[in-house]
Amino acid sequence: MLTLVTVLMAFKAPDKKAAPEQKANGMQVLSPTNATQLKAVFFSGDPWLIQCGSKADLAAAAAGDVGLGAHDVLEIAMPALAKLPAELGLLDCEKKLPSGKSTLDRFKLDGGVSPMLIFAANGLAPVQIVPSMLAKYGGSSNLFPTPRQQAAALVALVKSRATPQAFTFTKSEQMHAHCLKCKHCVLWLTEGEPQGEAARTLGTLLREYRTVAFGTVNTARYQFSLAKALPAPPTKRTPQVLAVRSTAAEGDAKKVTLAAKAYRGEPTLEGLRGFVSGLTDESLELTPLTKPPALAWRKQAKEAAKDGKEEGGSRKGGKSGTGAGSGAERKMSYEERKAAEAAARKAKAAAAKGGGPVDEVERRRRMALEEEELLRSMFDSEEAAGEEEADEAEETVNFDDEEGAHDDAQEDEGADMDEENEDEATMEVEDDGSDKQEL
Repeated sequence: MLTLVTVLMAFKAPDKKAAPEQKANGMQVLSPTNATQLKAVFFSGDPWLIQCGSKADLAAAAAGDVGLGAHDVLEIAMPALAKLPAELGLLDCEKKLPSGKSTLDRFKLDGGVSPMLIFAANGLAPVQIVPSMLAKYGGSSNLFPTPRQQAAALVALVKSRATPQAFTFTKSEQMHAHCLKCKHCVLWLTEGEPQGEAARTLGTLLREYRTVAFGTVNTARYQFSLAKALPAPPTKRTPQVLAVRSTAAEGDAKKVTLAAKAYRGEPTLEGLRGFVSGLTDESLELTPLTKPPALAWRKQAKEAAKDGKEEGGSRKGGKSGTGAGSGAERKMSYEERKAAEAAARKAKAAAAKGGGPVDEVERRRRMALEEEELLRSMFDSEEAAGEEEADEAEETVNFDDEEGAHDDAQEDEGADMDEENEDEATMEVEDDGSDKQEL
């Protein structure tokens, strides 16, 4: 009798209430009222492809009938999407979310596109997949692609967008938009592009921390304003890693305050895992920044040599006569003045005989000299402005209180880590609501 009861319990019918939370032939039926579930779908960073389905689609998918639940193209693409991997979901996008808005309103979907597909991954704002996006991955010259060709294009698009990538920053504006306005960001500074073990480590971190924005800076070409406050790398290829956290400023939703911390020690995968984990779980103690970091073009050796020659000709030539360009410039200016004086004498003589106007010749001579002086002053002022901008870009925050930091960083006088929030860096951010983790 006991054996029979045990057998019956082993073959107990499944609980029908659990069906909506189970996958139906590769697709998971999502509940518009389950805020926890939808936040994991849209904002966890994991790749999700969501089809907006009708009530009939949802009922069919829950019953396991993929023919009615999923679109034909999506059904063909399912095996390939599962290998990426990318999760598939079916959602009633017209039903209201906990916020009172529908999914169509929350993510500003175009109801005229059928089927409505939403893709979310890597902590970026969810986007609707439209025909123009698929066309880039079609790979077919047919006027009317077959469903299998459309499925291949969809898989290629999802694979491209699901792969996390680090931004390559070359301008301050790029760094502000794609790093400093994000809640968590990691800057990877190294001479040249990441290579070898460093590149593999960065790739692993990108896949494991999809909600963190990663950006690289080539320090051989660009000067980072906080460089002197970072620990000195032991080799040129060793990356300097900086964690940055952005927090909404009190009383102003359009501004954020910034805080950062530099990684110390050998940049191993395990060490950096703990470093980035501390950033995301708020356990990492960061230093408030007094102003947003910036990038500036670093003069290369050829440019510096060229500028040195030009400077020797324009600044030193008139006084010392040294430099390859100085003598040529002095000779040219002298000849121009002599020619102008000769022309003036001829015009004066001609005027004495009733010829050409003396005033016009003299005016042209003065204009030539004034133009020459103006050009010189322009080049001098641009160079001085560049030097002043580079000086202003130097940050006074010291992230490193231990040995091994740059000596120049120890000489900072304006950085007080205990200053109040009004002395922290604030930065304007554009807010369209698309990346807020609210439903």
